[in-house]
Amino acid sequence: MINFHKYAFLDCKKLKRYIEKEEYWLCQYNPIWLFVWSDYYKPEISFRQDFCFIRFMMPDVGMCYYPPIGNGDLKKAYLDMQQDAKENGFEFIIGPVDEQRVNQIQKLGDKLYDNPNFATYIYSSDKLSFFKGKEYRDKRKACERFEKMHPNAVYKPIKKEDFTTILEFMTRWNEENKDKYNTPFFYRQLNMIKKCMDHLYELDLFGVILLDEKEVYGFSIASIVGNVATIHINLSLKGVEGAYEELVQCFARTAMLKARYISFEDEMGDSEQRSLKQSYKPVKIEKYFASFNL
Repeated sequence: MINFHKYAFLDCKKLKRYIEKEEYWLCQYNPIWLFVWSDYYKPEISFRQDFCFIRFMMPDVGMCYYPPIGNGDLKKAYLDMQQDAKENGFEFIIGPVDEQRVNQIQKLGDKLYDNPNFATYIYSSDKLSFFKGKEYRDKRKACERFEKMHPNAVYKPIKKEDFTTILEFMTRWNEENKDKYNTPFFYRQLNMIKKCMDHLYELDLFGVILLDEKEVYGFSIASIVGNVATIHINLSLKGVEGAYEELVQCFARTAMLKARYISFEDEMGDSEQRSLKQSYKPVKIEKYFASFNL
């Protein structure tokens, strides 16, 4: 029997102890990701001596179970998850599964499928901090244009008192993007940002704001697990040339002091976002597998 409870703030540090024992690249395994998106995905968790179990509600799909996280009798843990699904009337769906654990899960009886819509993109924080190399020439030029047009722009660490400033920025961002993103999406983002800002210090979140005396051009918020800084939100003004590239570079210069790698979360099937993330030359694209094609 698995005694699940609603994933909450206090579970973040507990889960982190399980995650840090092994290398997990998918953003969905980041304890902070689960917390800041908990109102949308409604994750539940259970801690046992051998394993940690997580299940979450995937919109338009149903309840999904993470593979057991930890060390112990994997087959028994897997059967316990199957039984939990049966007792609660859920179809037994496994996901997300990272590449390292695909064979392990398939041996237990599930056929897994790759879903490119949920891939996690991993970058070198050192390379992004100065856009080193020929492959980043266009990014460097975009930053140079931004800096020339906005000579007084600076970046600074995010603090809790910046929340009002970020809300004002989000109003303008929404106006620029309302044709692409619907209203529920915008409010999901706002709710996630509020959670990040409410627990900025308690969860060791960090980030940067790109701004001058006139306006805010963008901001990023991230968390660190192991040697990876996962960006939870990274937004810039679409109508300001070079703002996105400058924001990425400024964030990377902060992150490189804390982590070797930077992780961008999945693009949820957005082909434009996928092309953008690929243009920053990831050192690794971690695939997302599930027991059927989500």
